[in-house]
Amino acid sequence: MVLYGHSFVLLGLREPLFMSWLPLGPLGVFIFFTISGYLVSESWDRDPHLLRFFQRRLLRILPGLAVCVLLTVGVLGPLLTTLPLADYFSNPHTLGYLRTIGLYITYYLPGVFDGNRYPNAVNGSLWSLPVEFLMYIVVALVGVLHGNRWVMAGLAVASALTCLLWAQVSQSAVVVYGFDLRQAFICGTYFWVGATIQKFGLVRHLVVRAFLEFNTAWQLIWAAHFMGTRYTTSVQATFPRYPLLGGGSSIWLRRVTK
Repeated sequence: MVLYGHSFVLLGLREPLFMSWLPLGPLGVFIFFTISGYLVSESWDRDPHLLRFFQRRLLRILPGLAVCVLLTVGVLGPLLTTLPLADYFSNPHTLGYLRTIGLYITYYLPGVFDGNRYPNAVNGSLWSLPVEFLMYIVVALVGVLHGNRWVMAGLAVASALTCLLWAQVSQSAVVVYGFDLRQAFICGTYFWVGATIQKFGLVRHLVVRAFLEFNTAWQLIWAAHFMGTRYTTSVQATFPRYPLLGGGSSIWLRRVTK
């Protein structure tokens, strides 16, 4: 979803919207952070040991990241740079790109992609890694301080309020260790929602319903797009048991299929 959505942006095209609401790229990122919040919180609960927790987190990120960065610098860069190879390897920014392995994300490689619509952006998708790791640190801090599930819910609420009142409306980036701190609240809100779902055991109430809602919505969208909106009634009749088709949710679906 992220790859598909961002490919439009990189080509200078308008990114598709999900339900005429949110671009697919950010939607995919928010889904990732929600799932990550759930799984990382669950990981801490299974083994609340600080050293082993960070060992697992680092093993999840660093080996793949190191291979990616080394291949980018040593293979992709030399193949795509517009500079002579001697200039490419002697440029301090080439060595500086290796800082990405330490989660100080760097996007510039000399002479690489400098003619693109978004120039000098190599592996731009890595921006989320330091934000993700910051969430790991906070999860561990809450665990060490024996914070209960209400602390996690409070983090979700506080992050959402900070997002609405500052992060989403501010035009000025606050750069900390190479990443925009605003993203810690924009993406962090979804992370803490996922962690809250795990802490309160809400997933057993959400999974089946979410699956049915997604399946029904997809059927209705498919019918509206490819067959015309008059066919959505027959699709609704195919799924009479789905609770999504009753109450306010059916109004939302009718709006989607217009």
